[in-house]
Formats: sequence, C-alpha cells, structure tokens
Amino acid sequence: MFAEPRHAAEDVDQDGAPEALIGAIYEDTGARNGGATYLFYDAPSGSLGLASADVRLLAEVDADRLGRSVAGLGDVNADGAPDLGIGAHQSDRGAT
Repeated sequence: MFAEPRHAAEDVDQDGAPEALIGAIYEDTGARNGGATYLFYDAPSGSLGLASADVRLLAEVDADRLGRSVAGLGDVNADGAPDLGIGAHQSDRGAT
C-alpha cells in the first residue's frame, strides 16, 4: 500500500488544532487498488498505523485511486465548518 501524508487538513473537529489527512491510493480494503483516505483528528506523532485513524474513507470501485489528491478547502459551503477535498482521479462513475 502506498500511503503518503498529503496535507495538514483544516480544523475539521474544531478543537483548535489542524488534522492530518492521508491518501493511500493503492489501498485494497474497499476495492482492489481502489484507494482510501485517512483523517486523524490530532496530528499523529511517532509511529502510528493507518488503522488508528479517526475517519477512514474507502473506495467502492477497483482502481479509482481514492486519496490521490487531498486538501483542506476552508468553509466552502458556508456552514461554519471547514471542508475537505478528496480526489479519485481514475473514477469513471457517472461517465458516459
């Protein structure tokens, strides 16, 4: 599995500290090479496995590459909470 820290996410849980957002584009748990994204509410330090993430998003379709791009976006929808952007660059769901 390829996992690489991509972004210190915005303060999603609003506790005053930024979160860590990690994309693992070849994760097989949800779908073969589908990818995954892991969110840690408190930025991890030292040795820590992805299994201890507070939130885990898994791809549902093979080879989607979920987590290829991840970013904190600020408050995009004006609801008072920061939002995250997570890409799946090989997803063709909805393509015609």
